[in-house]
Amino acid sequence: MAGGGEFSNSSHSRSVATSNVLCNCGRIAVVRTVKSGPNVGLKFHGCRNWPWIDENNKQFGDDGVDELRYQLCQLEHEKQIVDEKSKKLQLKKAKLEELIKDIISELRHTRIELMKANRNEKNLAIALLFSWLLFAFIFNFVLSKVE
Repeated sequence: MAGGGEFSNSSHSRSVATSNVLCNCGRIAVVRTVKSGPNVGLKFHGCRNWPWIDENNKQFGDDGVDELRYQLCQLEHEKQIVDEKSKKLQLKKAKLEELIKDIISELRHTRIELMKANRNEKNLAIALLFSWLLFAFIFNFVLSKVE
């Protein structure tokens, strides 16, 4: 059933809700009380115009109607909860997908920076080697002039 609402204090099984609660068909729902089965006494919103037919196309009597309406209300409520959870999970999934894209982008950037650092390290190692060779050459030249 769509929406919420308070139940009236009436003990009548088909009392009107204190606020307008609409059925899925768009009509104003009334508060009903389950008369038989495991949910006896529980209240639910139900539409006056819903036909209730069993698998043999026989109309249910009043005794089974309230129970079936209550079960339907329960199932509709559970479906709404599942739909809400599904929407939340879809939003969470979208956020996680965006986060994964960001992480992949950052990883690519990090790889590029690492390749640049490795190239710089090699260049510095070569420069250090040449500087030591130059130092050794100059040192030998200076020593040969001094002797």
